[in-house]
Amino acid sequence: MPLGAFILRRLGLGLLSLLGVSILVFLFLHVIPGDPVDQLAGGEATPEQRQKIEQCMGLDVSMPEQFWNFLGNVADRTLGHQCPDPKGKPTVAALIGDAFPHTVALALVGLGFAIVMALPLGIYAALRRGTWFDTLAAIGALSGIAIPNMLLGPLLLLWFFVDLGWLPGPFEVGPTAIILPAFAVGTHLMAMLARMTRSAMGEVMG
Repeated sequence: MPLGAFILRRLGLGLLSLLGVSILVFLFLHVIPGDPVDQLAGGEATPEQRQKIEQCMGLDVSMPEQFWNFLGNVADRTLGHQCPDPKGKPTVAALIGDAFPHTVALALVGLGFAIVMALPLGIYAALRRGTWFDTLAAIGALSGIAIPNMLLGPLLLLWFFVDLGWLPGPFEVGPTAIILPAFAVGTHLMAMLARMTRSAMGEVMG
């Protein structure tokens, strides 16, 4: 098969796969319990307010029309508009674009924190096998894996921002504002890398 035909065939299969996944996700969103209108309007919204939100979100039309409108929003690269009032509001793509640089920065700093902390801990724990430091490192690694980020984040804010006041909290800016979020994001990876480093060093040392 010529290379050009192979590439076109793979691209076509990829597009069909994306379309199939989009259809499945769209159907699942309509099957699972919950109403997005209730999430935006609240339980005390009037019927007129609910109708306005439904029109804004495109939920007042049939399911095939909703999916077609979604494909149109993907094709024009806007991904839709913000509700409840789309006039003058930024597009969903613009909102994602605004948050994307901060997400990348947080991911990179969290990754750097995980690597910088995990390698020395894993190496030193391997050098001190069977000592109190090895045990403490193992407990810390297991805790880092077991504690979910949704719990670790508020605990870090409570300790280092509310109680101690050492680090900035939410809505604050500056170079140190990313420390707590990066620590919360990188802790899980740091714990796994530390355990992997300790195991690899132990095998090498025999």
